[in-house]
Amino acid sequence: LRISPWLRIFSLAAPIAGMLAAIVVVEHVSAVVMASMRRAKMAGARLYWKMSTQVNMILLVIAMPLVFILMAMRAEIRIWAVMTGSAWIPYHEVSPPTTTWKVVRTLEMSTYTSDLELGNFFQYITIFAFGRLCVFYLKDAPAEYRKALKLAGLQGVYLYVIFGAVRSIGNLAVAVLGASEEYSYLSATLRDKTLAQIGPVFSVATLLCVYNMFVLGKMSDIRAHLGSANLKFQATRFLVLISQIQLQVLMGLCVGSKL
Repeated sequence: LRISPWLRIFSLAAPIAGMLAAIVVVEHVSAVVMASMRRAKMAGARLYWKMSTQVNMILLVIAMPLVFILMAMRAEIRIWAVMTGSAWIPYHEVSPPTTTWKVVRTLEMSTYTSDLELGNFFQYITIFAFGRLCVFYLKDAPAEYRKALKLAGLQGVYLYVIFGAVRSIGNLAVAVLGASEEYSYLSATLRDKTLAQIGPVFSVATLLCVYNMFVLGKMSDIRAHLGSANLKFQATRFLVLISQIQLQVLMGLCVGSKL
């Protein structure tokens, strides 16, 4: 296997960028927690360290990039293990080898998929929390408007969360089943017959969700409560959007694709 020089540089630089972003996220999380504790102390709360439901959801929104960075780094380690052949080293020292390279590669790629899908699943939970926060922060609006936002204004967000959760669970199932030769046919059937049909729908749901969240993020009440956390959240969502659409485009251009 060969890695292009430019791809090698980007791949090696990714953990450094991820660590810098993680430091920023940790600093922001600690600032929110400390501010919440100070407000609780001033209010005379006995359990001042206990976060409210709203603060917990804000922490989800802020910490989402950190979780995604960690899972992406874990996934990158699996790719490097396959591309460099280092995944085979523990088995190469045993004579004769107790397994084959095909099995080792399949296990590494299954772990790679599982890591990314866990990161995606956390993202879906966070986006759902973001929608709930939007409804909560508009509590001073007329009840009719709040109800309309909850039932109709967040349909793009809810559609993305539902399809995303189904897709992540399906991909996890494919990864786990594909690691065993006994269930490899079932894994391929689930991937080709079910998940392949969800992909285009999920891409549309992603675009609708990002637009939905962009409109909500511009509201003054949302900006006043989330501040720069909203910008970090939207930036991460934009990167995930690019990766999702990019995957669909590349898969469509592959040999054997319906396109």
